[in-house]
Amino acid sequence: MVGLPPPVTAATGMDALTHAVESYLALTSTPQTERYATAAIKLVFANLPRAYSEGSDVEARKAMAMASYYAGIAFTRTSIGYVHAIAHTLGAYYRTPHGLANAIVLPHVLEFSAVVAGKRVAQMARMLGIDATGDAAGDAALARAFIDAVRDLMSRVGIPATLEALKPNDIAAIAKQAVAEAYMNYPVPRYMTETECGELVGRMLGRVAVDGSCA
Repeated sequence: MVGLPPPVTAATGMDALTHAVESYLALTSTPQTERYATAAIKLVFANLPRAYSEGSDVEARKAMAMASYYAGIAFTRTSIGYVHAIAHTLGAYYRTPHGLANAIVLPHVLEFSAVVAGKRVAQMARMLGIDATGDAAGDAALARAFIDAVRDLMSRVGIPATLEALKPNDIAAIAKQAVAEAYMNYPVPRYMTETECGELVGRMLGRVAVDGSCA
């Protein structure tokens, strides 16, 4: 693993984080899967930037290997969610590497899910110790803090916020396919309509004109 290029390190590390996060939010989660998911989330945040910037850091590489393993134990027992459903479709349309697609989609799905699962998202903030306002902070603020932390991690490891390959004319079909994959297959905390999914995917467009329209 020490020879793994930084972009691949980043994408596969964010893939492990996505596995853990989606498992933690799944309606099928259990105390056992939550322990594995929690361990994976902590390891990724603590070690992915080091593995990305210093590929020869064997301890960081070992920690990321364990994060991937723990996340795998978790999600193979709980299943996954909309991040994967959308990422699978982006891979089919544009050959976007799976880990990269997951990373770009993750914060958007977290924002959608936090409407009904804010307490669970807030718990992930607390487990990372990013509760900067103390124990009295509300779940909504903590959920926002976790999503911001995910975006900050993405930035630190060179993951873009948008997908340049994404074409506006494809969005409706992407949304339809992603929603069909997730419906009755994934134990997500909040289901999407095709319209909601399309709006979410649209926020990942790589080029947006000054007036807010898709360029």
